[in-house]
Amino acid sequence: MWPRWTGHDGIPGEEINFRAVARAAGVSLDFLYAHTDLRKRIETLRGQQRADHRPLRQEPAADDGTVIYSLTGALRRERAAHRERVQELEQRLAAAHGEILRLQRQIRQRGDAPR
Repeated sequence: MWPRWTGHDGIPGEEINFRAVARAAGVSLDFLYAHTDLRKRIETLRGQQRADHRPLRQEPAADDGTVIYSLTGALRRERAAHRERVQELEQRLAAAHGEILRLQRQIRQRGDAPR
């Protein structure tokens, strides 16, 4: 079992990544990438570190009466409408592709294929 590296063993505040771990452990990047268990652990810690540094989204309060709240609601409604429109267009496109294939087969069966 490899020693557990949590990121706190290196320089405080240093980002967890393959280079930082290789530097702190005195090994090459190839060594880290070649050991699946180490690679997975570093990737996990790196992901956790990124998640820890994401700012928390705060939704504007409904009773704020702010412009931000109004615009956020309008944006949500528009996005939902756009998603519905995209789904409708994708369905229509799939139907058109199906019709094109049907017509191509019909032409081939008749032997009327353009040359």
